[in-house]
Amino acid sequence: MDRPATDLRGLHDWTCGDEGMVAEFVQRILVENKWRLAELQVGVEEGTATQLAERIHQFRGMLAHVGARHAIESARTLEDLVRANDATAFADEFDILSQRVHTVVEELEEWLQLRPRDTDSMRILVADEDVISRQSLQTKLRSWGYGVEAFDDGRKLLSRLAGDDASRLAVIDWQMPGITGIDLCRELRGRERGTKRYTYVLMLTTHDEHGDLLAGFAAGVDDFLSKPVDPAELRARLGVGIRVNRLRFTINRLKNLLPMCAWCKEIHDERDDTWRNIEDYLQDQTGTDITHGICPSCSERVEGELHAEAPL
Repeated sequence: MDRPATDLRGLHDWTCGDEGMVAEFVQRILVENKWRLAELQVGVEEGTATQLAERIHQFRGMLAHVGARHAIESARTLEDLVRANDATAFADEFDILSQRVHTVVEELEEWLQLRPRDTDSMRILVADEDVISRQSLQTKLRSWGYGVEAFDDGRKLLSRLAGDDASRLAVIDWQMPGITGIDLCRELRGRERGTKRYTYVLMLTTHDEHGDLLAGFAAGVDDFLSKPVDPAELRARLGVGIRVNRLRFTINRLKNLLPMCAWCKEIHDERDDTWRNIEDYLQDQTGTDITHGICPSCSERVEGELHAEAPL
């Protein structure tokens, strides 16, 4: 079976599980794809090598948002061929890229058609052991247009949050069987540490003592709401959670943009407005020590060039 041409898990993480935002982003990419591909075709026919390399690089960045791995590989190969000035190989690879992009577009359009329509708005995860309280929450949330997934204990919620497509907004009760809301939040934050994921947690509680609230915030709770729940206050606090998640999505997108020269591949370091060698930049940002070798394709090319330049 052929592997999917796209992978939307990154978008799910960036949007904190907001299916409506994922769909909106996919629609924008489908529109952007048309003019970027047309712009790339013009660059092939009329542009300079530098302009063409820049357009390919921008096109590759767009494909990365939807995890179009095979199309990205073709775009990267095209960049190399521009630098090598290999027109014949470039034409062949451009045809391959066009075919792969066509597959990407078909897959994204199919995803938009087949996805459940009740996920257009933000989905909210609810965990509460009390069946009456849980059903009341579900009724309120659905009447406000939210999708809802409800659980009667915290462990089930934690298991759901491990999924790539899980919502990143949860309403949980302090007292639950198996694991308390505080311990759930503490474990959740431990899992999320070092990842791009973040779940906004609104805790429902009858505990309103100062020490209890501080303990909750220390465990990673974002906000509290006293029981019995006031519907207007619940709706307002959920609105805050959605705004926070969407701001995190914007920040994650900006953090994943790395300004790189399309020709020399140097990185723009915004801290001091300088252009730096990619190896120095990576070492500074990640602490990684770079080792050097030569890949088989480069080895073959270099050997061929050496043989061609050797005297007879």
